[in-house]
Amino acid sequence: MFTGIEDVDWASMGHAYTDSATDVPELLWGLASDDPARRDIALDGMYGAVHHQGEPPRWRRACGS
Repeated sequence: MFTGIEDVDWASMGHAYTDSATDVPELLWGLASDDPARRDIALDGMYGAVHHQGEPPRWRRACGS
């Protein structure tokens, strides 16, 4: 799961809240967690980062979407 996530230069990409998307890998792993609380936190973080004001962040291209 998430093959190549470590190969992405997250620091060079930003999202709605920061100029660096270094938090995205942890959010992605959180979405796949067995812990419901961790999934909820990750979903909230991803939703805000991805859907903030309708602007898709540059890092989505790195994820293949």
